[in-house]
Amino acid sequence: MGHVPIVQEYVDGTEYTIRALYDEGEPVVSTQKALRRGMKYPRGPSVYHEAVDIPALERAGLAILDELDWHGPASVGFIREKATGTFKLLEINPRFWASLPCDIHAGVDYPHYYWQLANGATGPFDPTYHPGTASHFLRGELVHLHSVLTEEYAFVPRPSVGETVSGMAGSLLEQPNFDVFSLDDPRPFVRDTLNTVLGL
Repeated sequence: MGHVPIVQEYVDGTEYTIRALYDEGEPVVSTQKALRRGMKYPRGPSVYHEAVDIPALERAGLAILDELDWHGPASVGFIREKATGTFKLLEINPRFWASLPCDIHAGVDYPHYYWQLANGATGPFDPTYHPGTASHFLRGELVHLHSVLTEEYAFVPRPSVGETVSGMAGSLLEQPNFDVFSLDDPRPFVRDTLNTVLGL
């Protein structure tokens, strides 16, 4: 592809992110997310995600953004290594994250706080945060199932189809929150589906 590839070691464990909104180097609100299902069965972009509250994760993520004297939104990703429980840095994304609706379902409306900062508010903001709230990206859930049905990865055992379907059904019943789908306004879901089907 005309460039030197970056190879990243696979770390066995759960992916977590801390998300934060900063104002001139100061955090005004932050939350955390655990990836419960990824686009592919070994991991990948998050399609089922849960709001969590882990002090060690908060310390690790905010320490990085403090050191960078951050301003604006950011998401810092870690893998919590299964063998040691240590958080290992994965990436820093200098933007709003795809699973933002999970935070909104959990009571933290980042776009609203960003708008408030842009209009002169200073924070910090203190919303009622609900760890344990989870959300689904429905199209991504289907991609995850397709991965279980058709793909093979040497470094991660493939889960059974029955286990996968059962897990999806259970989480949809327990956590009927969605990233894009809403009965109040189904148009974004319809547009996303059409874009996918038509290859736009």
